[in-house]
Amino acid sequence: MTPNPKIRELIMSMGIIPESEHYDIAERVAKECMGIAQEYDGAKLGGPGLIIAMRIEQHFGVEE
Repeated sequence: MTPNPKIRELIMSMGIIPESEHYDIAERVAKECMGIAQEYDGAKLGGPGLIIAMRIEQHFGVEE
């Protein structure tokens, strides 16, 4: 798996020399955070949760 540059940068800034599976774990955490933010708004088509989820996606470059 090729790591996402933003996630790689975050892990490296923490002083961790990651193995390839660490990137997968970090991407899963980012996706889980996006999901939690999206659930905040429920079935609505907009709201703070969706905005936050979109910002997480843009920052880390992951897609749900």
